[in-house]
Amino acid sequence: MTASDLELLAATARRGTARSTLPEPSATALGAALAAVSRDAPEAALLARAALVGLHARAGRLPARATDAAPIFQPTGEVAQYAPADVLALLPTLMSAPPIMQELLQHVAARGLTLPVTDARPVLELLGSQGGDPLGGTLWPVLDDVGRWLARLHPVWKRQEPAQATESVQLERLRRELVEAHAADPHAASADLLTRWNALKADERRAALNAVAGSLHPADLPLLALAQQDRLDDVRRLARLLPAHLPGPLADEVRAALQALVKLDKKGRLKVGVTELPAALRDPAPKKGTVEDELALLIGATPLDEVAALLGGPDIIRRLSEYRNPGGTHSTYHELRQAATGGAGLDALLGLAPSLGTALTAWPQARVRERLWEAIERLLTQKQPETDLLAVTSALLGALIGPLAEAAAPLEPVKPGLFQRLKNLARPSAPDDLTRLHRLFESLLKHVATELPDQPHFHLNLLSTLALQLDPARPLPDLPAPPPAPTLDPLKKPSKETLQNVQRQEWQRSYLERQYAELTQIHALRRRIHTLLPDPVPTEGANS
Repeated sequence: MTASDLELLAATARRGTARSTLPEPSATALGAALAAVSRDAPEAALLARAALVGLHARAGRLPARATDAAPIFQPTGEVAQYAPADVLALLPTLMSAPPIMQELLQHVAARGLTLPVTDARPVLELLGSQGGDPLGGTLWPVLDDVGRWLARLHPVWKRQEPAQATESVQLERLRRELVEAHAADPHAASADLLTRWNALKADERRAALNAVAGSLHPADLPLLALAQQDRLDDVRRLARLLPAHLPGPLADEVRAALQALVKLDKKGRLKVGVTELPAALRDPAPKKGTVEDELALLIGATPLDEVAALLGGPDIIRRLSEYRNPGGTHSTYHELRQAATGGAGLDALLGLAPSLGTALTAWPQARVRERLWEAIERLLTQKQPETDLLAVTSALLGALIGPLAEAAAPLEPVKPGLFQRLKNLARPSAPDDLTRLHRLFESLLKHVATELPDQPHFHLNLLSTLALQLDPARPLPDLPAPPPAPTLDPLKKPSKETLQNVQRQEWQRSYLERQYAELTQIHALRRRIHTLLPDPVPTEGANS
C-alpha cells in the first residue's frame, strides 16, 4: 500500500464523516468514483466504514465494534420479483406527482412486487421530503432486502423506526373498523372493549374512546365508568364528559349550566359569567395547581348542534372557537371539535372549518357521506364559494375517500388478541361511493365551467382531490362549453366595465382549460398504472 493509497483511504473515510468542505479526490478512476458519492448518501457511510477499517488494518490494529453500528446485511435467500420495466419507466414521470406515485406503489405492493434499489432510492428521497410517513406507508412494502437495509441508513429515514410506523398504520385501521362496528352494533362493540380495556395500550384506549364518542349509546355507560378510572388524564376527562351527551338528568343539568354561563350582550358580543359546574364533570382528584375551565368542560359535554341551539344559532360556534378565557391560558376550540365527534349539522360545522378533520375521525362513513353530499349541493348553488364551506367540503371528502383509497393497499396482519371480532368488518360499499363521486365530479365541473367564478382555483382544488379517487377506467368528461360572451355592439364603443368583464371571462376560461388539461394528464397516468398493474382477481372464498 503506497502513500497515495493511504491518502485516498483517508479522503474516503472523510466522505462519510466530515462536516467541513471536502478536498477534491485524486484524478484517478477510484477518485472519480468517490467524487460521484454524496456525503449524505448511504453509500458514503459504507465507504467511510470500509476506509476506516483499511486504515486501521494498515496500522496493525482493527477498530473496536461500535455498539450502535448498523446491522450487517443478511439476505433472506428469497428472490425478489421486481415490477415490470414498463412500470419502472413511469417513476421519473411521477416524481413530480407524489399522490400518483403513492398510488403506483400501492398497486406494486398489492401484487407482491418490489422496486430495484436503484429505482427506489430517488422515490425514497421524494417521499421523505414530503414530511409524510413513508416507512409505514407506501414505499417500505415495495423495498427488497437491500433497499430496506439501505433505507435504515438514509438520512431521511434513519430516525424512523419501521415497526413503530407500521404499528401506527395498524392502529388507524383498527380505529376506523371500531368506528363502523360501534355504529352498527354498539352493544357488542362496547362489551368487547369492556373486556379488553385493561389490556389495551395507551394509544389504543384513546382511539377506542374517540371511536365510541362518534355513535354514543346508553350501552357505553359501563365502559365510560371504567375509563373514568384510567391512568391517562385525557382519557379520564373525556370519559367524564361523554355521559352528558346522552339524554338524562346529567344532560339537563349541563345544558342549564351552559345557558347560565354564556350570554350575548345587546351588541352581540360574547359574555362568559360564572355558574355552578355539575359535579360529575369535575376531576375527583385534580392535580395540585390545576384550574379547570368551566366553559370548556360544559362545551365538551354538549353536542355541537345543541351548543348552537342553546346559545343563539350556528354563528355562536365561530365566536366560541375564537374565545379565550380572561387569563388567555385556554380556548374552547378543542372542546368544540370534541362536541362535533358525535355528529353535527352543516351550519354548525362551518364554524369549525379551519380545523375540522380531528372531529371527523369518529364519524361513521354513512354520516360523512350524508354531510358531504349536503355540502356539495350547497356549494353548487354558489357562484362565489364560501371559504368555510369549501374547507368543510374538503374535510368531509378527505374523511370519505381515506378508507376508499386504501382499497388497493395490502392489509397488514392484525395484531393477535386485539379487536379480533372487528378485523373482518365489511367496509362501506366502495362502488356506490365511487359512482356518486363520478357524478359529483361532473356536476362540479359543469358548475365551474358555466358559472366561471372569480376564484376558480377553489373549485379546481376540490376537482383535483376528486380526480384522484375516480375510476381510471372511465374517461373524464369533456370540459363543458363556456357561457356566451357578452355581445358587443360594433356601432358603439363598449364601456370599460364591459371590456373588463370580457377579459375576465377569457382569462377564467383559459385558466380552467390549462388546469383541466393537467387533470386529464394525471387521469391518463392513473389509467396507465391500472393497465400495467390490474387489480388482483379475488380468490374464491375471500372476504368482500
